[in-house]
Amino acid sequence: MEENAAGKAKAAVLGAADSPAQAGASYASEEGRGESSTPEPKEDIESMLKRLEITAEEEDAVDLSGLIEENRSSIKWAVIIRVCLKTPFSHTAFYQKMQVAWAVAQEVSFRDLDEFTFIAQFKCLGDWKTALHGGPWLFRRNAVVIEEYDGLVNTEMLALDSIRVWVRIMGLPELVRNEPAARAMAVKMGEVLEVELGMNGAPYVKFVRVYMRIKLMKPLLRFVSGSVDPGKAPRKFRVLYEKMPRFCAQCGVIGHVADECGDGAHDPKKFQYGDFMMVPQEEFWYQPKKEYVARPQASGARGRGRGRGGRSGAAFHNENVHDPNTIPKNTDVARLKKRDLGIFGNLGRVGSLGGHQIGFKNGHIGLDDSGGALVLTNTSVKVRGAGNVIRRTGWTKPASGVYKLNVDAAYDVDSGRGASGAIIRDAGGNFVAAACDYTDHAIDAVSMEASALLSGLKLAEQFGAQSLTVESDCLEVVKAVTDPEDFRGASAVVIDDCRHLLMMLGMATLQHCPREANGAAHELARHGSAHGARVFWFDDPPSFLIPVIVEDRVLII
Repeated sequence: MEENAAGKAKAAVLGAADSPAQAGASYASEEGRGESSTPEPKEDIESMLKRLEITAEEEDAVDLSGLIEENRSSIKWAVIIRVCLKTPFSHTAFYQKMQVAWAVAQEVSFRDLDEFTFIAQFKCLGDWKTALHGGPWLFRRNAVVIEEYDGLVNTEMLALDSIRVWVRIMGLPELVRNEPAARAMAVKMGEVLEVELGMNGAPYVKFVRVYMRIKLMKPLLRFVSGSVDPGKAPRKFRVLYEKMPRFCAQCGVIGHVADECGDGAHDPKKFQYGDFMMVPQEEFWYQPKKEYVARPQASGARGRGRGRGGRSGAAFHNENVHDPNTIPKNTDVARLKKRDLGIFGNLGRVGSLGGHQIGFKNGHIGLDDSGGALVLTNTSVKVRGAGNVIRRTGWTKPASGVYKLNVDAAYDVDSGRGASGAIIRDAGGNFVAAACDYTDHAIDAVSMEASALLSGLKLAEQFGAQSLTVESDCLEVVKAVTDPEDFRGASAVVIDDCRHLLMMLGMATLQHCPREANGAAHELARHGSAHGARVFWFDDPPSFLIPVIVEDRVLII
């Protein structure tokens, strides 16, 4: 009876509250009356435990340790991932992009924790190691934080505020070019995970490499200081980063650029950070796996292998790239013969085109690919004129600061099925983004080409490209979009949508191109048709597209 009376009294105090949750809301409303209605930050459990007095019953722990081992297999080879973006993005696109970047042997399962945080579980140890140790990984040029997940840690308590990167400490004297000295210097930048003093038994002579975990919100270090000569001022040693997400030239913090720092109004002449902190791409080479080079095929090289840093094969550098021990005898691989000049050995004549050092002989082409040593075989190369300059009709680069979008379609008249492909590249021929799509109900070939153009423009809009050159090899669609007269074909509505989106993109132009200049988009359309799939790729291209991109790039016009 006393409990019932107490309950009635409590109900009277709560008034109109229908539930404990509503009651809590009533109390909060009473306490906050007359003050700002802005909600207070959510208190974490650690703060609560410090503030509140815990009762004996609350302290009485249940032993769950016996249940851990029998459930451990369900969380084997898992990682927790946070994408350092501030705006929403397609989770499906992210899952696909990361599996391509990791070059996984088996499919990975993902589950969302929140809009930017995920658990990924791998099916084999090799894929797990690559994801955990092969970074830093990027998504749309932003950092992807990856840490080991054991199923016991409270995911809400994880900071996930650092990334793993390879850095070089330059110019250390030989007597202190050792692991203890490297660790002592590198600890100023973050947590040291590994020190590499050389490769294949040969020590580095210009630097030491350190694999480490650095904080995202801490300005990057450009130098580390060390006292070498007693009685003399400390020396400053340069720090170079091998691969990094975008960072601010104004404040040096990862995750934004100068235009997004403060009010964005900064004098570029006063920037304190920039590309001078990065290892030049021509000084960082990779040795392709043997099975991926020197194989005759119709249109280019095979896909590339996987190595530390997310690139191909094993890393090697300026000072040891010429070492015969690093060059398989049965393959045509890059050799560096003098500083900052990549030359491909065993290929006969050597030519230079568009800043890329190339060599060619008997249908084999070697190229630097801005960091990856590749060999294309049996490509359709024509050598004309003096100076060994390669010329051909093909993909042309856009103007500086402009992106180029190529689109193409595939259509099967018998089945009525169609597919589209779209690829965006920058002025250097570098991959930016791509997509392929598929439909069971295409009207005709021209309608499918129009749909391909619309899909490509939507991809450009999603990427945020404003200065854009768009190319299609379908002259009928190009004329329909650019001609002010009404187009009355079956795809008239799609054509109108293309016109509207072109205007919305701002500085965008549409032009016709020959088929041989549209090979990458064609391959994407073929992929969509063969797999009946809609797929997006950002930052890193799919493996089947690499030969076409590389061929376009080395023969860039």
